[in-house]
Amino acid sequence: MIHYVQHADIDRKKWDATVELAMGGMPYALSWYLDIISPQWDALVDDDYDAIMPVPVKRKYGLRYVIQPPFAQQLGVFSSKMLYPKTVEHFCNMLTHLYGYVNIQLNYSNVSPFFSKVFPNYVLDLNRDYTDLRIYFSENHRRNIRKILKDGQLVVNEGFSNAEVETFIQQQESFKSLIPFLMQLTREAIARNAGNWQVAVDQNGNIVSVIFWLKFRYRHIYLYSLSSEAGKLHRASFFLVNEYIRQNSGNTILIDFEGSRIPGVARFFEGFGARLEYYPMFQYHNVGKLLLRSFMPF
Repeated sequence: MIHYVQHADIDRKKWDATVELAMGGMPYALSWYLDIISPQWDALVDDDYDAIMPVPVKRKYGLRYVIQPPFAQQLGVFSSKMLYPKTVEHFCNMLTHLYGYVNIQLNYSNVSPFFSKVFPNYVLDLNRDYTDLRIYFSENHRRNIRKILKDGQLVVNEGFSNAEVETFIQQQESFKSLIPFLMQLTREAIARNAGNWQVAVDQNGNIVSVIFWLKFRYRHIYLYSLSSEAGKLHRASFFLVNEYIRQNSGNTILIDFEGSRIPGVARFFEGFGARLEYYPMFQYHNVGKLLLRSFMPF
């Protein structure tokens, strides 16, 4: 039986064990990650944590609603056992009884005819030699990478401290308002050995581009990247992703590019030979119920 569990009452040990064992397990659903992206998140739990669903509750102007938090592409239902579409539907339907506004993205194992809207994600298996993987790069990507390597302007440097990378990020305009939040997220992931920076430097040793890779089991997620103007000029993102593929080729690793619905960004990911993997969105909007349920205790 599915029941609603408020934040303080969640058994974190059982919760994380279910996420770790779930076929569609994602790091975004681990308790420590949720604590950062959605403080005071609640949960739907089936029986003894056999199936779980994080409920990223947001409160504004006295209203309670459920909305996808930043830097968490896929949440939804996770189970340590076989997960049937009907089970996912039951979880989503229960949310509609509790909240008048729900806008969440589920994970790839939750796809079913119940959901009319799905979004694209790009993933790339690295369990082949780099030579074999490179065959599937687009001609544009191969041309860019050849030029970058011929110019010899960029090098991957693993020797930078987290503080030095953070200083570089703070100097960039992108994500300016999110920097404190991102720093908290990346610091915690690094402390838990669940992620690392990949850094490109120019010939003078200056950082020009970074990617943060969030790691969970065999899935390495391209969580976010930033480049300086010099990094953009030298196509540093092409360089870094190509190097990551080359260095990790032949291993049981799945690169998860996290989308995208933006055509230009999608072409960038697809150009590395990545394949599409879809995940669903669930939406429910009822203004009357939003007002009513926001002022009723669970």
